[in-house]
Amino acid sequence: TPPVESGIEIELFEPGSPAVLSPVIEGPCHVLPCIFETYCQSAPNSYSGGAQIWAFGSSSIANNDLALLTTTAVPGQFGIYYYGTEKTEIPFGDGFRCVAGQIWRVNPPLLANLLGDVTLAVDYDQQPFHAGPGAIDAGDSFTWQLWYRDPTGPLGSGFNLSNALRITFCP
Repeated sequence: TPPVESGIEIELFEPGSPAVLSPVIEGPCHVLPCIFETYCQSAPNSYSGGAQIWAFGSSSIANNDLALLTTTAVPGQFGIYYYGTEKTEIPFGDGFRCVAGQIWRVNPPLLANLLGDVTLAVDYDQQPFHAGPGAIDAGDSFTWQLWYRDPTGPLGSGFNLSNALRITFCP
């Protein structure tokens, strides 16, 4: 793409005033970073040391190839992926709720296989990802987590959660 006027920020190496310079330069078009960031802790469940969430494919809306995989949840139990606008980390059930802000559930509930794996293909042409308040567009960042049943979990709440994944989406 041809050069365009863009704002940049330059932080000073040593303390001084101003602390940041913000000139306008002509340069390459800004490209959104496609970022996958895991955060928040998972807690032990009745099957493993804790469920872990992973992403496969890309966060490109045009490619429409994103899949989520959570490993070592409780085999034979149902779970629900959900996503939201903010990050948090607060005790909840036998684990930690890592998603906050506006939150959307992804139905239907999914059954963990014999290894405790749960997979979700994120299809941007389907609800809730396609339109409305839960729509995913380039430039958006959402946090993702799996809530799953754990009837014999260590703290006795009957459920637990994976760690979390923050995804920034690209065109």
